[in-house]
Amino acid sequence: TTSTSTLPTAPINLRLYPDPIPGTIYLLWNDTSANEERFEIERKLSSDSWSGTNLAFYQVPANTTTFTNTGVTNGVSYDYNVQACNSAGCSTWSYFYGVSAPTSTTAAVSHTCGTPVYVPQDASSVQAGLNAACSGDTVYVSAGTYYENLTVQKSGLTLKGVAGTTPETVVVDGSSASTVLKVTNVTSFTVEGMTIRNASKCNCAPNGSALHISPGSSNGIFTVRNLIIRDSSYGLTLWNMTSGSFSLERSLITGLSAAGIDDGHFGSAVLYLTNNTIVGNKIGYGDSGSGGQRTIKNNIIANNSDYGIN
Repeated sequence: TTSTSTLPTAPINLRLYPDPIPGTIYLLWNDTSANEERFEIERKLSSDSWSGTNLAFYQVPANTTTFTNTGVTNGVSYDYNVQACNSAGCSTWSYFYGVSAPTSTTAAVSHTCGTPVYVPQDASSVQAGLNAACSGDTVYVSAGTYYENLTVQKSGLTLKGVAGTTPETVVVDGSSASTVLKVTNVTSFTVEGMTIRNASKCNCAPNGSALHISPGSSNGIFTVRNLIIRDSSYGLTLWNMTSGSFSLERSLITGLSAAGIDDGHFGSAVLYLTNNTIVGNKIGYGDSGSGGQRTIKNNIIANNSDYGIN
């Protein structure tokens, strides 16, 4: 018999699975507890606080690891959390930020694993290209401005501007709605050769992050190269990297109202910052992670109003 006199351990890796469809968001998590009696789920608008009046509350039975939220408003950004509970109380929360149901159903992209995906030739949107790609594939994006809030939950992908483009000509714009490019629960990802701009101006993370990387409980190897990251609350936020490495190379980070880079949840991984320009932000690089190794080489970190490196 499993005791309910102690708190259950918290669920982990709250994530989307499968992808949302119009009117419906699907959630999946890992159950780490042997003594929960139920799971409690909260939902809010991304623009609201967790103490707001528009909070929605749901319950599912013990040993459940999925939740289907129907009746959501298409195109509206929501945040979710889930906790395990029993008669002794509840665990801490596991969070997932900035998810929305699409306004229309996108036709599945026909794709052969091991071959590139070209946007918009093969897939009409960047997100459709990422969804179609297999681990190890590259999604090439043609010149243009793509108004999307992207989610990557597949390891081994590369996202980059197609040959002949520059970071100035391939633009992903988050429309000030939420995170522009969110990479969660994966072990590797590379992005290069584009502009990522206009996350939420909430001065919060990750909704206000142009690029948010959070491997969760996994180790990760991540490369960000030749990007322009701008006009958001945070440029780049790194969370829950327990080990592995992150490399930022030859990129411009500017116009961030909170911080260009924040690794407050970085853990013991290895961070490389090489040949970047980090200017015109409130804080250039905010390093409050515990442990790990930092190599900062040949960067220009200047004209940030509060701190260059904090």
